[in-house]
Amino acid sequence: MSEARRWYGTAIHAADDSGQARMKVLVRAQAAMLPYYFGDPTQTVALADAALAVTSNASSPGALAAAGRARALARIGAIEQARSAIGQARRLFDQAGDEDTDVAFRFPAKRLLFYLSGAYTWLGDTVEAYRVQDEALRLYGAAPAVPIDVTLIALDRSMCLAQDRRATEAALTARDAVADLPETQRTEIILTRATDVATAIPEKSGCGEVASLTDYLRTCRERARSLGTTAALGP
Repeated sequence: MSEARRWYGTAIHAADDSGQARMKVLVRAQAAMLPYYFGDPTQTVALADAALAVTSNASSPGALAAAGRARALARIGAIEQARSAIGQARRLFDQAGDEDTDVAFRFPAKRLLFYLSGAYTWLGDTVEAYRVQDEALRLYGAAPAVPIDVTLIALDRSMCLAQDRRATEAALTARDAVADLPETQRTEIILTRATDVATAIPEKSGCGEVASLTDYLRTCRERARSLGTTAALGP
């Protein structure tokens, strides 16, 4: 985490030295994602604000920053600010979003919907969350080039199901989402989000399925540690 922060700090300095406005926004917008997953989401809001402050023109990195800001605001419970940020992200995307692509550091419609899925899920607006999730999954397709995005969307859906008190579906959907990933891609980001689902299911609701999900995630973590140790030992 600390090493990643240092790399992003170096990238921000390099982008500023480049004099390219788009690069300045992009690097800050990407840096904002780190604390969302591995720190304090309020830092995501601050970094996204910084990204939006360094350009006066609409751009796809600006849309990324706004979408990341919306998701983080929803996560910390800033409801009205989050809804306003969702509107800003949509406007910026309409003005400058990227065409459909799987190229790194681009922001096509499917990635906008991925971020909005998270925002609406944290807001507890499950009706709108289900809608954007369906649209996002349609755009990612049956064989997505970035399967982790699709897994996180599925885990958002699991959280929505938990919020709607559909406990068994929530637990089963979360387990399937993790299991569908190759073992090496079952990262802590994925496992933490799946654990959030298990935690969100009320006690005495779907007890067997929740216990099964919890046990499965424990096994995945143990296996990930084992793989990490093996990789560290080398060939």
